[in-house]
Amino acid sequence: MSFKVIDYVSSFVAPMISTTRLDQGLVGNTYIAYIETAGTQPITWSITGGELPKGLSLLPANDQTAKIIGIPILEGDYSFTVTASNAGGNSSMPYSLK
Repeated sequence: MSFKVIDYVSSFVAPMISTTRLDQGLVGNTYIAYIETAGTQPITWSITGGELPKGLSLLPANDQTAKIIGIPILEGDYSFTVTASNAGGNSSMPYSLK
């Protein structure tokens, strides 16, 4: 019996965030915004700088999209960076909400 060795090369395409801006929200009103990306799945999402307005969360929406969702409870100017990562690398995009 003989075995053939096959080289398996896995190719991962790093995410690329395509959403460049988010709609503004109002305190006390439901907010939802989607952040789109392309790249090899699975993609994980994180806030890597700054912070979201109180009451909002970053959650995966599907394999290529995240959502910022919730009800903002405090007015203010918020700047934050969202990062999408996979085995091929990562992509970050800065955002601001008022």
